[in-house]
Amino acid sequence: MKKVNFAKLFALLAISMTLIFTTSCEKDDDNNGITASIVGVWTSDTYTAVITVDGVSIIDYIIKELGLTQAQAEAMLEGDDGLGDGTIEFKKDGTFIDNLESEEEGTGTWTLVGEKLTIISKDKDGEMETMIFDVNTLNASTLIVESNETSNEDMNFDGEKEAIVSNIRITLTR
Repeated sequence: MKKVNFAKLFALLAISMTLIFTTSCEKDDDNNGITASIVGVWTSDTYTAVITVDGVSIIDYIIKELGLTQAQAEAMLEGDDGLGDGTIEFKKDGTFIDNLESEEEGTGTWTLVGEKLTIISKDKDGEMETMIFDVNTLNASTLIVESNETSNEDMNFDGEKEAIVSNIRITLTR
């Protein structure tokens, strides 16, 4: 059985999670379903994140790089399924309060311009984090946002950057 390099594993997970929560987006003219105000309390409903590294799923990449089985790789990412059963409240003054990703309350600011939702928050280390989402649907009961990001990072510390693509879709309801 191959030994697991925990420093490499931790770095790989840290980079993966950073990519999930540090997002940017492109215009999608096909979705202009904004028919209501975003102000109010929203509850998490579904969260989907698809991440590929050099064209293969993050699971397959971890299996290859760390020599793990499918079950081990899935277990390693099991706790990284994004949003919990929390809420986010968008306030009229452009601030928000959330408990979506953890038991700790998060705060920050938001703007909605056209179909772009920008959320600026502090991470647990006190650093500012900006997330930009395409708003696909915003009506009286549903908010659906998406983000697609491509970046290049040296995931396995071999001196060569891998192409990382993350696609995120979040559905919130009220």
